[in-house]
Amino acid sequence: MSLFLVRECGAGSAPCTPIFIAAAAAGAGAGGSLWATDLGINNSGDEALTTKFQMLPRGADNTDVPFSDEFIIEPNTNANFIDIWKLFTGGDGAGAINVCVSDPAAAGVVTRTYNTSDAGTFGQTIVGMRGAAPAKIGAGEKARLGYLFENDTYRTNIGFMNAGATEITIMAEFFDMEGNSLGTKRTTLAPYSNTQWNRAFTRTPINADDITAGFVDVWTNTVDGAFLTYASIVDNGTGDPTTIWPF
Repeated sequence: MSLFLVRECGAGSAPCTPIFIAAAAAGAGAGGSLWATDLGINNSGDEALTTKFQMLPRGADNTDVPFSDEFIIEPNTNANFIDIWKLFTGGDGAGAINVCVSDPAAAGVVTRTYNTSDAGTFGQTIVGMRGAAPAKIGAGEKARLGYLFENDTYRTNIGFMNAGATEITIMAEFFDMEGNSLGTKRTTLAPYSNTQWNRAFTRTPINADDITAGFVDVWTNTVDGAFLTYASIVDNGTGDPTTIWPF
């Protein structure tokens, strides 16, 4: 691995393209779990890749969150950042990450969020979403999170990240296995903010706790709005999560 700190960010810093990681964590979670997120960046290009980071706390207006120092990743190498949330903030927390890179076509970004307690290192992968990628859901588009559960065995958490510089309202309509609508819930996010609904099906006004293979449609009508979303199915017995991406 070739990884060199080159300078602090600030005036005159090179422009970069955001690649968003919708969820990361450090610290205690439910059921005795203890979470960390490792982040890897692969430079598949022929030139050095410059990158810098923003840690974007959950539930906050992240308009003015400062960037980290800049790092250079040499061509055809991989950089690894262990427990990245704690590395850059100095403490526990949860939220999203902006991995801002000089050449998004050459940058592959992936994270592993895992349990570090005595229960084992089970975890889940959250991949980097480029700011201009189709995975970013725009105004007027509708995406679906499928194969979701809420019962004694499994629970479903659903997360959203505002990928823009203005406030956005996101709508989510919940369905059971047979396609019956259970109701619609909304969330409003400040710029570059993010949130996660834990046990999403049990929240008002859905109030469902016996769901097998349900699904959720998500969209925004905010003009020029764009967001990322994911679901996490969690084993109630072990805390082991599985990532569900929208389609």
